[in-house]
Amino acid sequence: MRSDSDEDSSEATEAQLAQLCAVGLALIRYPEVVVETANPIFLSLLGEQDLDAVRGRSLREWFSEIPRYALLQRDASDAPGIRRSFCLRRLRADGSWQIVDVAICPVSAPVGTQRAVWTMAERISDPAGVQPWCPQDHRDSLTGLYNRRALDARLDADLAEDRDLILCILDLDDFVVVNQRYGHETADAMLREVARRLETVVPSHAMLARLGGDEFAILLDRNMEPQALDALMWNIESAVSEAIVLDAAAWSFGISAGVCYYRAGSGVGAENIVRRTDQALYLSKAHKKDRSRFWTVFGDDTPVHPNLCQILLGQGAVDVHYQPILDTYSGRIVAIEALARMREASGKFYLPSEFLPQMSVANGAELSRVVLTQALSDLARLDQSGHRLGISFNLSPQSLDRECVECLRKVVQGSGIEAHRITVEILESSDFSDIARAIQTLREIQELGLELALDDMGSAYASLLRLKNLPVGKIKLDQSFVSSLEHTPDDLHIVRAIQDLAADLRLGLIAEGVETEAVLDALVTMGIPAVQGFAISRPLTLAQLQTFLQDFRFSREPSPRTLFGFYAGTMTSHATICRMLTVNPTELNLQHLPLASHCRGYAVLERLGYPGDSPLGVLHQRYHEALGKTSELGVGACHSQQWERMQQTFDAFMAEVLSTWRRDKGGNQ
Repeated sequence: MRSDSDEDSSEATEAQLAQLCAVGLALIRYPEVVVETANPIFLSLLGEQDLDAVRGRSLREWFSEIPRYALLQRDASDAPGIRRSFCLRRLRADGSWQIVDVAICPVSAPVGTQRAVWTMAERISDPAGVQPWCPQDHRDSLTGLYNRRALDARLDADLAEDRDLILCILDLDDFVVVNQRYGHETADAMLREVARRLETVVPSHAMLARLGGDEFAILLDRNMEPQALDALMWNIESAVSEAIVLDAAAWSFGISAGVCYYRAGSGVGAENIVRRTDQALYLSKAHKKDRSRFWTVFGDDTPVHPNLCQILLGQGAVDVHYQPILDTYSGRIVAIEALARMREASGKFYLPSEFLPQMSVANGAELSRVVLTQALSDLARLDQSGHRLGISFNLSPQSLDRECVECLRKVVQGSGIEAHRITVEILESSDFSDIARAIQTLREIQELGLELALDDMGSAYASLLRLKNLPVGKIKLDQSFVSSLEHTPDDLHIVRAIQDLAADLRLGLIAEGVETEAVLDALVTMGIPAVQGFAISRPLTLAQLQTFLQDFRFSREPSPRTLFGFYAGTMTSHATICRMLTVNPTELNLQHLPLASHCRGYAVLERLGYPGDSPLGVLHQRYHEALGKTSELGVGACHSQQWERMQQTFDAFMAEVLSTWRRDKGGNQ
């Protein structure tokens, strides 16, 4: 289940689908290729965490060889709204190569500069020999062990012969602290010592490799019995955990590991084997505090001692709260999202961010069943009181199997609620153990009549390919792009880009994290079809929701009602006009274009108290005059100096809108 608060999903999101892309979004200013704003994943792809440490710096500091074709050119291919793509690469500090695919979409910018929304996706794997810059040596330069390239080659060879095999991937717990405290030289010396110790306990017939950083892999004999594997794992822990003493430091390491058994004839590729092993590793790391051993076998739960939240789930101590979803066109509450809460006997509540990391896959499936059952029962009660709504709930991606489908079928059929009113939300950052199986399961869920939505769009490690491959009908824009719009209005460009993407793919769009009236006004003005957040309502109990629905009235005043809403609407309309001027200006009313008085914004400004002779009104007229002159040049206008002057006039107008809004807002507080 999902909460309105930010949920810590870092453990779950690190395991990625092989050959799919981890997506970051950023607004980049040219010609310096400077970062103006970026989402957390874009930062992580740069190896950074703090936006303030990156903002204003050129991407050349990370990717020194940005090719000419990666830069915006003064030609029609770089008109606003037109997307292009290319590839970048860099050598990381650990000696491994990072390869990223980039797509750019230019947006309006002031004279002398250009801006584009960058979508950056890491290429998780790359075919051997395709890229000339991939290291050719099969040995790790730091430890002398085999490297990832060698492991991939060995896996391919074993799979070509369709052999049984066992892959183990392990890493050192909290190794980053060593780097921070003692520096890279000491950390490297410790890694060499760990490698030496592993060589003393790993069987000679096994392949031992360093994958990068503090991560090692062991490819084991296909005939190894489970008891022998257990003995080996305990020997590895004993060898590695003994304190490493160097001149500057002494350190003892804990380790986490994932294990995957491959049986001949199962048809799983090398990338899937590695990914499954990684998934088991991250599951083990998620249970460092309560696990009974340091490794997890793929397909099994990590053996753990029951924690408080698991005990509460077993006791049925689950409450369901509901957050309303507003249809911005009709002004009605049309749906609610079911959100799980766990409570102790004392009355203390736990949010999903607190209890989900403590739950196993089986726990997550049971929680989904409990929440959906209660939510549908409550929905029937709302029906009886005259409030007919849709409902959405989050389903764990690890639960996507045939048993899940049958469970949904029984719960939905037993509720008496029409299936089309129920939306299953799948996190964009979800890791699917088997993508083909997951797609088939989602289609079977669709066949039950349920809707599917991709949740937290743009928030974390994700693949744009999921919008192509997964049979979803809706996307939910992550609150990280929405809740801070008043402070970072440039993020409206990213909101609009996702809005355009949803429209192009004919998907429903819901914006989460709408916390203020100004942000609500902006999204309504932009035409975002559905929103949820504190500006509409906080999550409510059923009783509170019934009262809320009885009393709720959405203002019928025309939008925009604030200058911030006017800013968002004007940004959207300007992008549309620029696109039409570039593609087909004859579709515009060229006679009215130079006259601000024929623009809807003219009447809006007057209604908001800024008539035609006010500073904003004067700048608005100048902007329209510049548009008129630009339109006279036809489809080639974007190459002209007049286009630059028009954009400069627009930016001056928009800057004054924001300045006036902030000044008036401050005066009213």
